[in-house]
Amino acid sequence: MILYGDQAWVDNYKKSKSRKNTWIVLKCKDRENIYMETMNDWLDYVSRNNKSAVIESVGLQYKSHVITQDVDKCDGVYITKAAMGQIGGMTLDGFTIGIVKGNNVVKTLWKVPELIEDNNYTDKIENCFEEAILSNGEEKT
Repeated sequence: MILYGDQAWVDNYKKSKSRKNTWIVLKCKDRENIYMETMNDWLDYVSRNNKSAVIESVGLQYKSHVITQDVDKCDGVYITKAAMGQIGGMTLDGFTIGIVKGNNVVKTLWKVPELIEDNNYTDKIENCFEEAILSNGEEKT
């Protein structure tokens, strides 16, 4: 489900029986916040927008807890689901938010639903899933 605007998210949250989702939140220039409930929603949004939008920030929201990453002067945004674990231990869910800068992607791994930063590293863009990259359509100066 993709929702446009804060009020649409609030209305959906009030009537929803399941409030345990972590939402992807995208802020594009001259638009209301865009809320995406699942990873498939993100992939659909990227595909429908020809892999390009004028992005101001990207983040995650669990209930009222929101984290955002400014994407000023970046070439795009990369988001994927993540799983973390160790042998004999619990598997933890997460999201990876990447900021595309040239041929590199600065990735931050977030544990969900807590929205706690777990890891931060730089990766080459060719090691990323191309279909999960939304290019920033804003011209750089």
